[in-house]
Amino acid sequence: MRNCDVLWAKRQALGYTQRELADLCGVSDATISNLENGKRITGENYDKIVKVIEESFARFGKMERNLAHLRTDMFLLIKYDNNVDLARALAFINGRTSMILTEVLKEI
Repeated sequence: MRNCDVLWAKRQALGYTQRELADLCGVSDATISNLENGKRITGENYDKIVKVIEESFARFGKMERNLAHLRTDMFLLIKYDNNVDLARALAFINGRTSMILTEVLKEI
């Protein structure tokens, strides 16, 4: 799995458009597009983008962070498996959600 695909999926999971993420990072939306399409960007811009994405995930509480990671996994599943059907996708989400809820309940 390529880093650009993981960053794309994380952006999707956070609900950011390319323009919104670009504004948060202080880069152009073309830079975000280039990164997500596997094109080279400067190390400085890459570092800014990764930092903003990771800080966005860090602002979530544990439950929200786990759900955001679940959405990331879901976007990657859909991207890499063109044959994914709704039943399989829902089974995947249900399995991951159960794991997350079990973790949360242990802490209560």
